[in-house]
Amino acid sequence: MSEHPPQTIQVALCFAQVPRLDPAAILGAIRQQRPDADLVDGERNGAVLVRYRRLSEQYPGARTAPLLNAITTPVEDLDQRDLTHSGGWKQAAEVLRRCRYSLLVTEFLGRDVATATRLSAYQAALAAVIEATRPLATWWPVSRQALPPDQAAQDPLRGLVNVRTFTEPPFADPRDEEVALMDTLGLGQLGLPDLQCHFRYLDRDLMTDLMTNATRFLAGGGRFTGAMRGLTAHQQWPVRPARALAGPGRAVLTVDPGSPFLVEPTR
Repeated sequence: MSEHPPQTIQVALCFAQVPRLDPAAILGAIRQQRPDADLVDGERNGAVLVRYRRLSEQYPGARTAPLLNAITTPVEDLDQRDLTHSGGWKQAAEVLRRCRYSLLVTEFLGRDVATATRLSAYQAALAAVIEATRPLATWWPVSRQALPPDQAAQDPLRGLVNVRTFTEPPFADPRDEEVALMDTLGLGQLGLPDLQCHFRYLDRDLMTDLMTNATRFLAGGGRFTGAMRGLTAHQQWPVRPARALAGPGRAVLTVDPGSPFLVEPTR
């Protein structure tokens, strides 16, 4: 999907005090999941860079490593985060108010690396850094949500992709409380289109589960060939390219649940 080139994956780990980075300890923890991990020249400007031998062997002619994970040096961070769509973590605002410092766990892509490979390496690095530094919170700038560190370490995809629900104008109808817009934000990091569905009368918890499952299907290498499974096994809902109704502006796939559930776009 050339319209959706992969983007850099990154998360901010947030702390009340300046954390200490121990490259050897971090590497040891990463090797519990990825024994092929190595440090790149130890540290660079306080950052820790990690490469993976098996990936380099897959691309023997590459001049640069196909993929690196990087752990940046901690910095003071007093930014105020918009937690509108971090509703799954009720304590997020309280915890983030205590945080004064952050570091990034990110990646550098030198080649087109398979999504599953990227997620495997990233999860190993992220879990290791969380174990070594014990942050109070994680903030995912692309998907615009906060997650508890233990959830992020176990399943980075929960942080990478946010399933958002909009129940206020202009996406909802004040005269009809059944109308909502639901979308995903973050699949672009994996080179995939986000999803959206503008609907009425459908159970929002079930729709959240549906969008979450669709996200995992796409991240796992699946593709929609014109339609996706609806809320029941016999439903096939058309999927078509569109522009996002809710920002940021981007190309998405719109899910059509059919009449009477679809909210038609206004002309």
